[in-house]
Amino acid sequence: MRKYECTMSFDLEEYDENGNSIENETLTVNVGTVWSEDDKSSYNFVAGSDAYRLVQITKDEHSRWIEIYGDRLEECFTELEEDK
Repeated sequence: MRKYECTMSFDLEEYDENGNSIENETLTVNVGTVWSEDDKSSYNFVAGSDAYRLVQITKDEHSRWIEIYGDRLEECFTELEEDK
């Protein structure tokens, strides 16, 4: 499973666990947060099929998820080595 560390913070529209937009809410992806590709989801809720679905790695069982395209992934994340 690929893991990524955020290297440049950015904001996204906030969505609930069902993919519904939360009015007037944004999610800030902060520098230093670690995310993994979501291999449990067979489709994306809010982005097209060529988007990456990432889940934030935390100790909390209710982690956040985002869907971003490759250009944002390259611009704002660095892929981590497998042993990290």
